[in-house]
Amino acid sequence: MKSVEKRIVFVSHFDIDEKQIDLLNKSKPAAKMFSDLHRWVKVEYGDKLWNEFCLLTHIMDKQPNHFNIWDMPLFSGIYIESLIANLSPETRTLFINNINETNRQAVIEKIDGFKPTHLFLSTTFYLGLGHVHKVLDEFSGFSHIPIVLGGNGIYKELSADLEHDVISDLPKNVYCVNSRYGEREIADILKGEIEKHPDNRIIKHQESEDRNQTAYDPDRWSINFNKVNMNHTLMPIRTSMGCMFNCAFCSYPVVGGGFYEKDIRITLKQLKVLTQKQIKAVHFLDDTLNVPLKRFKLLLKGMLDNDLTNFDVHSFVRCQYLDEETVRQMKQCGWSACLLGIESGSDVILKNMNKNATVEKFQVGINLLKKYDIVTFAAIIVGFPGETEATVQETIDFLNQSGVDFCYVQPFYYLHNSPIHQQRAKYGLSGKGLQWEHNTMNSGECMKMLNEVFFQVTGPIYANEEWAMWEYIYFKFKGYDLEFYKKFRRFINTLRANDIKKYHGIEATYSKMLLEADFLQNVNSAISAPLR
Repeated sequence: MKSVEKRIVFVSHFDIDEKQIDLLNKSKPAAKMFSDLHRWVKVEYGDKLWNEFCLLTHIMDKQPNHFNIWDMPLFSGIYIESLIANLSPETRTLFINNINETNRQAVIEKIDGFKPTHLFLSTTFYLGLGHVHKVLDEFSGFSHIPIVLGGNGIYKELSADLEHDVISDLPKNVYCVNSRYGEREIADILKGEIEKHPDNRIIKHQESEDRNQTAYDPDRWSINFNKVNMNHTLMPIRTSMGCMFNCAFCSYPVVGGGFYEKDIRITLKQLKVLTQKQIKAVHFLDDTLNVPLKRFKLLLKGMLDNDLTNFDVHSFVRCQYLDEETVRQMKQCGWSACLLGIESGSDVILKNMNKNATVEKFQVGINLLKKYDIVTFAAIIVGFPGETEATVQETIDFLNQSGVDFCYVQPFYYLHNSPIHQQRAKYGLSGKGLQWEHNTMNSGECMKMLNEVFFQVTGPIYANEEWAMWEYIYFKFKGYDLEFYKKFRRFINTLRANDIKKYHGIEATYSKMLLEADFLQNVNSAISAPLR
């Protein structure tokens, strides 16, 4: 009997974010609730809450889809494309980088016309099971084929709850990959395991139970960029997976499954292919790219020795481990921006967080990055156990004098699968998520304090807390320069300041119309040539 040709569609992301929320017809309490809920990721303008990019396209009179950060190529899609090409070259594939409210109908029609036998959905950026159900509703017309959910989003849900509780609420044609990375599970699907066992909707390869360095070989599963369709000038890349640190607020040490390094020679080969394919920019996704420092220096030396220095490079950096030679070589290799996990400007809170860093060490690294003109973004958390008004003031003072270019500030999010949960008695910590209290602060006090931080931080420019450095990368990807990005952020932050003042009964000191006119007057002069 002839086997049916596999035709797989893979969707890297499904964006369900509402780009505009109409406040005009809502009561004042409801409008305030929506504004407070979305305060740091949307901005009020003309009786609507706007996605910041959507507002930009509106005032610039561009098409609605002109700015969408999910346009950037996502690692999951590139990775799976390479994986399937290696495992099953005969499989027909259709890869969709992003579905959003603008392209949704056209893309779903395209998928339907492809006549897939399987539909794979990455849940890496999904915000819980509610996001999963909304996306599956959009694919209700594909109930005749298996829909496979993979990625860290669904894996965390399966890890947090009983498998049955998750799967029982999903349509009968939906399968879940219960694995951190999923390569062996995808190999099983390509071999027809779903068809052999249709009632087993949890997909887990036996060898995936214990992912140690012997069982999991990152070199084996590295992306073959020769088999990836290059439709962009920007490409994400990894040299490692997982994190070797154990920060108390982060669940990644628990769900990430350890730290796995890839042979640097593999990365250098990948960069050579990207050079040949005329990729102009790369961003390293490693959580700890420059740690161990010796390994990072091998990467930099390899890039210099092999003339792999024509990329515009961005990455996460643990700045407390930087030295001058390393930063100088980073600049020579093309580094232009780094995201720094600072988290706090208080040594007391850094110790509580188990950050293995001090404010003094942070400052040394920031000074070096500033010396070599590498743009810096600082990630900050307010409200971690032990936080007080005094420690928050230390963070404000540090940000203002540190020299970092941009920052974003988030409230502490209490994860029960993070290390701090094991110390909850020590700090009197209770609650979950954004609703918590401990001995020195509660979440309500924290939210009020975020407003004060916003107004008192006058050194770095506030960035979007969801997109952070990736927002800046995206602007360059679209052909805009740093000065345009700064003007955009200042425009948005001034609107946000007005919103915060309004809800505190303080009259704004400027006109939104004049502010918009001033911003638009400078748009043309800020547009640069396309990303080099």
